[in-house]
Amino acid sequence: MLQHRGSWRSWTGPAKWPGLALLLTIVAHVASAGAGPAVETNAQPASTSERTTSTHIAELIEQLAADEYILREKAQSELLSLGQPAYDLLIEACENPDIEIRLRARKMISQLRIQWIRADDSAAVKDLLRDYDDLAANDRLRMVTKLARFSGAEAIPAMCRIARFDESELLARQAALAVLKKDLPEETQSRQNLLSAISRAVGNSKRVPARWIRAYADSAVDPTSAVDAWKELYDDEVEAYHNLPTDSTLDYVQSLSRERVELLLELGRSDEAAAVMLALADVRAELTDLLEIVDWMMDHQAYATLEELAKRHSDVFYASAPLVYRLAEMHRLRNEPERAAELAKQAHEVVAGDLTGRITTALVLERRGILDWAEVELRKAIEMSMAADNPSLAAEATTRVTLSEMLHDQHRDDEAALTLQPLVDRMEKDESIREAMENNEVPRTPGEFVARMNFFYAVHLQRQSDHDQQEIRNRLEAAIAGDPQDADVLIAMYRLPNSDEAWQNKAKIHIQGAAQQFRREIVAYENRVQLNDGFELTEHFERALANSCNQYAWLVSNTEGDYQDALRKSERSLELMPDTAGFLDTLGRCHYAVGDLERAVEIQRRAVELEPHSGLIRGQLEFFEAAANARKNQEPQQQPQPQQP
Repeated sequence: MLQHRGSWRSWTGPAKWPGLALLLTIVAHVASAGAGPAVETNAQPASTSERTTSTHIAELIEQLAADEYILREKAQSELLSLGQPAYDLLIEACENPDIEIRLRARKMISQLRIQWIRADDSAAVKDLLRDYDDLAANDRLRMVTKLARFSGAEAIPAMCRIARFDESELLARQAALAVLKKDLPEETQSRQNLLSAISRAVGNSKRVPARWIRAYADSAVDPTSAVDAWKELYDDEVEAYHNLPTDSTLDYVQSLSRERVELLLELGRSDEAAAVMLALADVRAELTDLLEIVDWMMDHQAYATLEELAKRHSDVFYASAPLVYRLAEMHRLRNEPERAAELAKQAHEVVAGDLTGRITTALVLERRGILDWAEVELRKAIEMSMAADNPSLAAEATTRVTLSEMLHDQHRDDEAALTLQPLVDRMEKDESIREAMENNEVPRTPGEFVARMNFFYAVHLQRQSDHDQQEIRNRLEAAIAGDPQDADVLIAMYRLPNSDEAWQNKAKIHIQGAAQQFRREIVAYENRVQLNDGFELTEHFERALANSCNQYAWLVSNTEGDYQDALRKSERSLELMPDTAGFLDTLGRCHYAVGDLERAVEIQRRAVELEPHSGLIRGQLEFFEAAANARKNQEPQQQPQPQQP
């Protein structure tokens, strides 16, 4: 039996956002439309006067094919003067059988200047859309991506306007998909206000993305009728996917299918929902597609449907370690440990000599919280990466880093340190390994490996009841010598119990130096982001900026400095990379540092929702909750142990 467990919009899959291939397609599509003088238009609803009625606009469009040139030019001039009210019918005219109408309509579409901003948009949305009409296709896609990252419903009306008015069908569809992945507000008046805004934004447009959004809105008002609308949209998209592959993608098909399934579940029609998901697998039964469908079934406890899917596509299922592991996970959840262990062993053997596949499988298992099976795969990957006939330093280093951090998150810090120790020992003996690491052939520098290993040893020693204080100091000093900017090490130094004044002064000097370096990085990356050197390069520097902001905020909020500045930097990191669990973990700590315990708890709970299997993130939530309760009861609260940023 399928169980409705909230929105699919929390379902993560590999195709949330278009990759480079889709980006290039969008760029080409928009560029082909040409450019021309822009015509300013009014974003308000069309006038009800005869001059702007649909009938009159349709008549003008027909006159674009008139025999007399002067009539064609006059009709085109009047349509341009009407502006935005003529847009929807001009979009339809782009597919008119008459070539003269098609060509003129397409030219006019590129000449119309849409007023993308409304007075009731938030300041942040207005700032993003200020120059939208003048942006190149890749930058428009970047704007859509940023709008989609806004929390709540803040950017939904703006994305609806893009879905209706952007001349690129591909960009319009991306905006519509972003809307579909948003939850409507639960509060009645807020929901009604948003539905009204959506209705204004998409109007009566017959464009496919606008129809998707209308069905999305109708689902909240009349779900029974909306089911039929979603079926029609889904059937149309499947037909386009098979017959017009340039106009459709599997991501569109999957998104429409999920909307339909969620609605069926809300209506208690679980058997129909299961049938729809099985039918979706039949559209294209490739590995990545099946993984998304299987994950959805796992999240909804649709175990019988999952077993049926495995039977239908057994050739793909049992040749894929991730899919076999999903079946093993299902049996574990059903309290069938013997069958789960049998399938886990089978999945482990399926990967065989595929080192990359084994590492990928381990990462997926870790994200799903199946840490014991992930550990088995990672240890095997380390063994394979060191094989005498085909060693891979990059794979070995990546795998050791992943395993050590996973063990650290489980408070198995001695094992985490021992995972890194062999590579550190070889690096110190073999100059070629050190050179390879210094040349960025592996994910961390030699100093960073040394720092993490010694940090793990220090944390392990500190947990021992009979620990040697001097040995802990030695480990932390070795760690900070390896990487002076490792925030975890600096926090551990700052919080080391029973430390003398000289040690405290040394820790503070290191913290000030690291904080200053993070601030320099932040300024440099902000400048590079403002240059806007193209989509991929800008995205790269945005990620770098977000990480530097997060590291600075984590360090300061856990030690000393300008807590308000740390809070601002943390918020900046989340503007760039919203809903990143580690960044939310930092933001929670920043609110704790400024004394806002209620907000700290609220944010930390969101971090736990995103990373429910992280022991460190969950531990910080428990600490914040205890601190909030202690404040209510006026009880003293101790500082927690150092935690991973």
